[in-house]
Amino acid sequence: MRQNKSGKNKKRSNRSLVILIIILIAVVGALVYFMFFYNADEKRFIEPNSNAGSLVSSQLFNNMYIGSVRSDVSLFLGDVPPALAGKKELTDLENNYLGKGPDGDLLVDEAVVAALIRFNSNWVAYCLGKGDLVFGDVKAGSPAEKKIDEKKRGSQVAYHELYVGRIMTDGKDYYITAREVYTLAKDGKLDEHNDTVVYKFVKEGVKLLVFDFEVYEGSGRFTLSQ
Repeated sequence: MRQNKSGKNKKRSNRSLVILIIILIAVVGALVYFMFFYNADEKRFIEPNSNAGSLVSSQLFNNMYIGSVRSDVSLFLGDVPPALAGKKELTDLENNYLGKGPDGDLLVDEAVVAALIRFNSNWVAYCLGKGDLVFGDVKAGSPAEKKIDEKKRGSQVAYHELYVGRIMTDGKDYYITAREVYTLAKDGKLDEHNDTVVYKFVKEGVKLLVFDFEVYEGSGRFTLSQ
């Protein structure tokens, strides 16, 4: 009897060991899947910042040459319908997740506003002959790259105000409307600008780059590329 009980205990012990090994294999397999195959970026969802003022304030460190940068949520693409010609239907930004950076999650609204401020500030430096950092936020070979020189290089620029509007998306690319108030001085003439400008941003890795822009209300007239 004792031998039979001992044999049964051994069988139970072996069975438990097999179950434990199977569980460990399943756990290790799940870990390997999540580490190497599961695309967490596709599942990540973060709501955009609902406080436009604080969003702009958080990115002011990107500005060197603009007198004042502030938010104006009344600026959005509905104000400039020509920019929508031939475009997909645009909606307000819902998922704010851009990707994973070295210090944590990267957010679309912060990336767009930062690039917008940096682009305009560095454009002033470019006009004044103080470097070409403006191209760091521009997609190589894009229409925006070609239009930068058309924005009066060689002029003296006094950039008074930049108003940052709402961010919208077509599900792939991102659009933001801004109002730009600045003065160009060249050949003894002053050219006052109070322009509404629509910017298109495209994703490259975990960066958002200016692909194109369209200017309204001022002397510049550009066509947004498809």
